[in-house]
Amino acid sequence: MVSQGYLPTVGDKPLDFYADKFCFDYAPEKDQSVGTLNATVSSRSPGCRGLKLALFDDEKQHWLQSEHSEDCQTKLADASWVHDVVFRADANDTDGSGLEWAKVVRVNEHVRPRLWRFVFLACNATAASSCSGASFRLHATNGDSWQREFPVDETGLWWSHCSFFCFASLLLGGSLASLPPQYLRRQLLQLLFLSVALCVLSGACMWRHYSVFAANGVGSVFFQFTGALSAVFGRAVVLLVLALVARGSHVLHEDNSERTAFLVSVVGIILLSAACEFHRELTRSSSSELYLYESRMGLMRLFLNFGLLLWLLRSLMQTSRRVCSLAAAADMWEDEGAEGAKALRRLYSRLMGVTAVWLLWFPTVALLAYELDPWVRERLIARAELLVRLGIEAALIWLLWPSKADPLLYSQMHAGGYQKFHDDDMFVGTGFDVPLM
Repeated sequence: MVSQGYLPTVGDKPLDFYADKFCFDYAPEKDQSVGTLNATVSSRSPGCRGLKLALFDDEKQHWLQSEHSEDCQTKLADASWVHDVVFRADANDTDGSGLEWAKVVRVNEHVRPRLWRFVFLACNATAASSCSGASFRLHATNGDSWQREFPVDETGLWWSHCSFFCFASLLLGGSLASLPPQYLRRQLLQLLFLSVALCVLSGACMWRHYSVFAANGVGSVFFQFTGALSAVFGRAVVLLVLALVARGSHVLHEDNSERTAFLVSVVGIILLSAACEFHRELTRSSSSELYLYESRMGLMRLFLNFGLLLWLLRSLMQTSRRVCSLAAAADMWEDEGAEGAKALRRLYSRLMGVTAVWLLWFPTVALLAYELDPWVRERLIARAELLVRLGIEAALIWLLWPSKADPLLYSQMHAGGYQKFHDDDMFVGTGFDVPLM
């Protein structure tokens, strides 16, 4: 992992600048190094003296004790290691005014993986002012494997997103290849395939990002944000599919409070999710929390998701009772009315099960984020979320595949009415073949 930037301007105050964090692995042997930190600081001010690089591990007497302290000397006393930044002339600087300091720190951990924070401190206000604008570069690595750039809490995410991309691609390709061409005109299936395609795009972009990260320790901002936003919009499309099944197309094009509440909730989820992703990547936070789940903005997103899915579950239950009673009473399929009613009942029961799983996932992941150790939290939650997303997509494709329940289901979703259909091309010009908007 590479972190670089410039020391801020502090005026007449001591310098206390948090640079970044990295989770190092551990080895039982006491003489075995588990990782390294290569630190470089460059300055053009000869008056930059008294600058120190302090390293804090996550033990109570170190970082946890000094995290909220504003006293520079107290932080120096609580640090695990302190290195004086003593500049020398930069041999590559032609005019002789460049100063540079470099240090290689070998990290030994023997008990468990630890999260280390890197902080630049200058307790003398005059010296701190002279160090303003100095550039720094921190390069932390774990061991000597091809995943050495990854902190322990992100180890294996390359494989996770690679697998997610491959399975999502198989799901999309297999579904499109198996579906008869006439059914591709259904807008419900089009939306469902769109959500799977966004999963494929998300997996491909994150896989590419982590491939670049493994090579340079920085990754690709473009692929990372594209992957994150694809996942956000993919989840929103799944919510739209469930809403269409639960409430029909009027939830989108009729001007009522239900449509307004639904659209506001979906847009809110998209904006909050995107804001969490951008905040996590664009800010240097000393906290080990997962911003998407543990911050105030992340919790707002979780509650909004939970409330929307709870509404969808209730709507599915209401629609299931109404539609199944009509199917049992009406001669929907001539002599097959009872069989059609059973098919609809099974369909809605399974859709409610899928929605309930997704509903329960949000409080589960929030609890996991608080309970799991920091060195396993991110990778375990990321893997679980990818598995849940892929499982929900596969379940919805299986449940909404063309079946005996189609005539009543698609008629209800389009017009809220119930019509009688015959022959194999009964969807042509009806139901979701008609644009919703």
